[in-house]
This record gives sequence, C-alpha cells and structure tokens, in this order.
Amino acid sequence: MPDINVKDFGAKGNGVTDDSNAIQQAINSIKNTGGSILFPDGVYKANFTISSSNITVTGTGTIKGSINLYGQVTTTDRYNGGTSNVRIENITIQGDKTRNGINCKWYVGVKITNVRFINCLKAVYFEKVDKTQHCSRFIISNNQLIDCNYGLYVDYIQPTDGGSFVVGDVHFSNNMYESRAGYAGAFGNMYHIYAEGLDGLICKGNTFFFGHTGVEQSNIYINNFNWVIIEGNHLFEAQDSAVICKNGSNLIVTNNNVAWALKYGVYLSNIISGVINGNNLTWKSGEDIQSVGVYLEKSPYFIGNISNNNIFFPGICAIQIKDSSYINIQGNVGRAQYGKSQAVQVDTATTSIMVTQANNQFTNFKA
Repeated sequence: MPDINVKDFGAKGNGVTDDSNAIQQAINSIKNTGGSILFPDGVYKANFTISSSNITVTGTGTIKGSINLYGQVTTTDRYNGGTSNVRIENITIQGDKTRNGINCKWYVGVKITNVRFINCLKAVYFEKVDKTQHCSRFIISNNQLIDCNYGLYVDYIQPTDGGSFVVGDVHFSNNMYESRAGYAGAFGNMYHIYAEGLDGLICKGNTFFFGHTGVEQSNIYINNFNWVIIEGNHLFEAQDSAVICKNGSNLIVTNNNVAWALKYGVYLSNIISGVINGNNLTWKSGEDIQSVGVYLEKSPYFIGNISNNNIFFPGICAIQIKDSSYINIQGNVGRAQYGKSQAVQVDTATTSIMVTQANNQFTNFKA
C-alpha cells in the first residue's frame, strides 16, 4: 500500500492557505488501494473526509480543521464488508473553539492514538444516526486532550431497525485530559465523556482534570447503556458528579480515584447488575460540601455490590440507597467530617429490600 505525502498534492501547510482540496485529492488517490497519508511539519488549514477502508493518517503536522470518518452506509452486516481499518495517529488537531476534532459514522475498527486535540468542541464525536451500532470497535488511547468541551461524545437518536444502542465496543484508555484555562468565562471542558446509547465501553486508566471556567459538569456521564466498565481512572474536580450512569445494565465502576466532586462521587439511577468496588472517593478536609460518596436510586434489580470503597469526608453520607434492592454493602471504609448523617442511608423497606451490610468501618458519622 502506498505512502502519500500531502505536500505532493499541493498542500502548503502554512496555516493560511486552505489545503482541503489538496488533502482530499491525496486521500482519494488511495481509496481503492489503502495506504498512509503523511502530514509533515506544518499547520494544515483543512477539513477532509475519509470514506474507505485501510487508511492511516499520521505525521508531525497540525490539522487546523476536522477529520470526517464517514463510511459507506450498509443495509446488511457492516462488520463483514463494511468500511473499516482506519488509524489516526501522532498528529495534532486544532479546533479553534469552533469545530470537532474527528466526526464518525458508519465505521468499524478504528484506532485513534497519540493525537493531541486542542480547543475542540468535541474531540471524538459519534454523530446522530438512527441505526444500531453504526460505529463499533473503536480504540481511542494515549491521546492528549487540551481545553476541549467534550472528549468522547456519543450522540443518540432512537434506531429505526429495532435496536437500542447506536455505538458499540469502545475502548477509551490512558488518555490525558486537561484544562489549562483556569479562569471564569474561558473556553473549557464540560464533560470528559458524554454518551447515550452505548453498548460496550471500557474506560480505563484515564486522567481527567477540570479547570475553573464555570462550565464544568461531570467527568463521565453515560445514559442508556449495556456493559460499561469504568476502571482505574483519575477523576478530578467535577462541579456536579464524577461518574453518572443512568438507565443501563451490567455496570462495573472499580478502582477509580475520585477527588472533590461537588455532588456525588458515583451517581447511579435505574441500574440492573452493578459492581461498585475499590474506589477511593475523597473530599477536602474542612470543606462543608453537601456531597455523597455513592448514591443509588430507582434500581429495584440492582443485584450487585457496593464494596471495599474508601470514602473520606463526604458532606452528607458515605452511601445512600433509595428505591433500590438486592444490594450487598460490604467492606467499605469511611470517615465523616461533621457527624451530621448516618454512614449508610437506606429508605423504607417497602421500596428497598434485601439490602445487607457487613464488615464496614465508618467513623465520625451520626449514630
């Protein structure tokens, strides 16, 4: 497969000239054979579309625009014969606070790695498509996201083919997400991950920082999902909650470090089959924030565990259960600041049944 340098097709890379047509010609030249598109040093003002398989975008240059991954629409099994095998690596994508970094629809088998996203509205955006898993099997890893409103964004519209989920099997791992704009009104991030209609997510080993721009919400927000694993992440300074998961099945939230969320460390609603284990949920000593470590509501068939979590200095309680059942609360350790509330609050037995507690160690909570 050939390797193509975009400058051989007339791209200037001076940050001023619109290089869109030159780059599109370069990509079109290998749409039937596959190959690599090289962006050497320079700033390429361009928006361009990849719509074929076996393409790699790489180089040391900066793309001042958006990359569209728009695969071929399929009416049969898109995993066999659909548009696939694209790699985007090493480049920088500059969004100028007005554009997304990479827009995606109708693609399977994509790897995005070692990319710097700067000032993007949404770094990786799965567009609104009314088909089940129009995109699937994406690996998004080892990227740096700087001053982007969103990192990973999965948009949703109800599929018309009978399914429930629009994107499947995403690995979002070992990414560094930071906001350098530390003053009110600056361009900054709202959610690190925002997803609706996702079937299969491994979110692992990421570091998510918020700035202080005034628009920050939650580190991770996921609604309408199946099979989600949130593991080993470092989640800082959510102005709402660090992790919000709603209306889903088969959830594991484990071994995350969560610091200084203003409302909830982990907020769960209408969950079937959940494991919340080994998380370190902390708040600053001396701050009277009305916060809860783990909150679970409207989950009559949670059928899971809240176990072995360390919950330090929540403003209200360590664990709160409301209208939820079949829960084992075991081996948690927690300490309150002011002794205002019980460590574990469970609503009446008529709505929460089979909630067991064992071997927890809570200090300085209200008796």
